[in-house]
Amino acid sequence: MNIPNKIIECNLESLEGYNFPVNKPFNLIVYADDIKYEFLVNLKDTSDKLLILTPGSIPNKHDRTKPYYERYNWYFEESTIFINDPTTYINDEITTGWGLGTLDNWYLETIAEIISKISRNLYKYDVNNQYGNIMFYGSLSGGYMAIMLSILVKNSISIAEVPQLEIFRSYPKPIIKYVFKDMSLKQIHDNYEYRISIIELIKKEKYIPRSIVLLDYTFDLDLNKEYFSFFQKLCELPYIKKDDKNNINVRIIGRNKGHETLKPWQLRDVISNVNKIIDTSFYDVSTIHKNKIMEQEKKIKEYEEELKNEINQISLNNKEIAQYQNELKYHLEKIHDNDKLLEDYKKDYIREEDQIQANDKKIVDYQVELDKLNRKIIEEDTQFKEYKQESTNKYNDLKEKLTIRNKVTLEYYKLKGSLKKKLILWIPYVYILIKTRPFNETFINIRLYRALQDNEWFDVGFYLVVYHELSRKKWCKFLTPETHYVCYGFNEKKLPNEDYTYVDSKKELLRLLKK
Repeated sequence: MNIPNKIIECNLESLEGYNFPVNKPFNLIVYADDIKYEFLVNLKDTSDKLLILTPGSIPNKHDRTKPYYERYNWYFEESTIFINDPTTYINDEITTGWGLGTLDNWYLETIAEIISKISRNLYKYDVNNQYGNIMFYGSLSGGYMAIMLSILVKNSISIAEVPQLEIFRSYPKPIIKYVFKDMSLKQIHDNYEYRISIIELIKKEKYIPRSIVLLDYTFDLDLNKEYFSFFQKLCELPYIKKDDKNNINVRIIGRNKGHETLKPWQLRDVISNVNKIIDTSFYDVSTIHKNKIMEQEKKIKEYEEELKNEINQISLNNKEIAQYQNELKYHLEKIHDNDKLLEDYKKDYIREEDQIQANDKKIVDYQVELDKLNRKIIEEDTQFKEYKQESTNKYNDLKEKLTIRNKVTLEYYKLKGSLKKKLILWIPYVYILIKTRPFNETFINIRLYRALQDNEWFDVGFYLVVYHELSRKKWCKFLTPETHYVCYGFNEKKLPNEDYTYVDSKKELLRLLKK
């Protein structure tokens, strides 16, 4: 159970008749004599039992400005009330309060009154069964509080694990300093002995609680020093009767694990059998629940093994995921590099296109100049014919001049043809770059084109004769037959020469051409 946000606040007098929410956990704050008593409450309509859980020592990591509810996240079928001990608010040095309160105010007594009022508000009791459905549970110092509360709330039941039976078997300095104001031990025992000793409260109330005490016999020192002495004093009380149902039952457990408390499922098992244990006085855990405990521990081991296998599988899956992520990262980087290369090719193409346009403009300018020159030649030739008869010497001089001029013109045409050829060398590459799909085949197509240019393996004449539908103007003047084969012919399984044997891929064809 998580700590709920809902808080109900009231004073001690208004508890009776208060309509508390059911099946909805809430925080309860009760004010009595200017002291704030805090509880975490979860009332259920599916159970007629009320389980009260008392706190032990507060862990160091706990926020001391907030209430401390021990085992609040455990699941119980019963209605539950978790107690916070306001004694620990007196000073932060107090980590275990035992419900002692102050010199004039015994907090545990007020807590017992609050629990009694709440239970009377929830349940209809008759004289014989009043508070019989209330169970107090705690361990160590919490076990002490559970037994003390079951004495104050008579006919209730307490379940105490390895409880402390007397507070001052040790020397709790913060309690002496802040609760008892540095009184001597004698003064404390003389005036407040019933607060610090279970046996003394039993004597004061003349009532032996219905209690189940869970002990660990592996702690012989505890048994000898504290528990044997307690039971000896208990048996000496004059009002004990053999047929009295109000007695303390003992379950002796030997786990050899020290003061280790019960696990949640073990505690739930004790709670569900509490009346059976009280009525039968059957205390040996080895004969009551041994088989069930062994079976549950076996299941726990199986669950642990399954969990271990699942964790190993998750670890393997994480490794595979990491490997896939690395591969994905590599491919993304490759795609990024290809995109960058494509951008570079596009820029080169744009530059080449601009250069071609500039050269085309120059060719147009040269053509204009050529036309002018041709017209001039025609004019001079006409003039030459007119003056031919006039002077042979003049004619010969003019002829020599025209011969020299025509020679220059022919050399110019040759130069022009060479320049044009240079200008169209990039056209096949640009065509391959534009027409190749998918784009990742562009590099293999360009390499194959270069290899065909440098190799006699591709028979141009054979290719043009066999596939006469190819346009000579397109594939011979500006582009090349090799361009057509790289972009279309290979995929269409056209023959590049008369002895061609089909090759599966362009990469394999490249390897053959390089041999």
